[in-house]
Amino acid sequence: MYIKIILILALSGTLFSQSYNNILNFFNDSKIAFGLNYNLYGSYWNDFTNEIDVDNDFFDEINVESETYLSPNFSLIKHYDDIVYGIKYITNGSKYKSEAEILDSINIKTEAEFQMSLLKLFFSNNISHGFHFGLEGGYFLFANSKSQVSVGSEVSKIEEDIDSKDWTGLLENNSFEVGGLIQYFYDFTDKLGLGLEGYYSFIPAVNNVNKEPEVSGIPTKFHYLNLNVVYKF
Repeated sequence: MYIKIILILALSGTLFSQSYNNILNFFNDSKIAFGLNYNLYGSYWNDFTNEIDVDNDFFDEINVESETYLSPNFSLIKHYDDIVYGIKYITNGSKYKSEAEILDSINIKTEAEFQMSLLKLFFSNNISHGFHFGLEGGYFLFANSKSQVSVGSEVSKIEEDIDSKDWTGLLENNSFEVGGLIQYFYDFTDKLGLGLEGYYSFIPAVNNVNKEPEVSGIPTKFHYLNLNVVYKF
C-alpha cells in the first residue's frame, strides 16, 4: 500500500516537473504585448452614416456622428526564425450618436455602443527591417450592445449581452473571421519594445453581406490599427 502511494507521488512529481519545465520553455524568449486598437469600419457603414445626414425626408433635421473608438488587446508572441506567431485577445467596437428633429418641436437623441470580444491566432513572416506580413483569424467570444433614446424629456435605455449561441443563431452572424495582418516591431532594450499592427478584415464575424447596417445597427467590418508595448520574458 505504502509502496503504491510512494510510486504515485513520485510519478506525479515527475509529471509536474516535466509540465513545469515545458511551461518555462514555452515562455522562454516569448513576448507579451498590451495595447489599444483604433477601430476602422467598412464602406457600408461609412456610406450609411453619410446617407442619413443627406436623406432626411422624414425628419426636419438629422445629424449622425460616429465617435472614435479605442479598445484594449493582449497578445502572447513567439518568434521562430523569420516567422512571428501567437495568440491574441482583442475587443472591437463602435459608438455613434444622432440627433433629429420632427415637426420643428420634437427632439430625438440616440446614443449607441457595440463591443465584441474575440480570441485570435496570427502568424506573419518577416519582410524587411522589422516589418512582417501575414494572416490573423479570430473566434467570437461574446458581445455587448447599449443604446439610449431620448424623445423630449422621455429617456429609455437598452443593454444586451450577446453570447456565441445568440450571435450565430438569432443574429445569423459568423463564429470566425479572417483578415490580413501587417506588423512592425522595434526594440528599445533587450526586454522592452514597441509594436504597431494593421488589420484588414477579409471574412468578418459580422454577417452583413445580405443586410443593410440600419438592420443590424453595427458596422459591416471591423478593421483596426494597433499600438502596443511589448515585453520579452
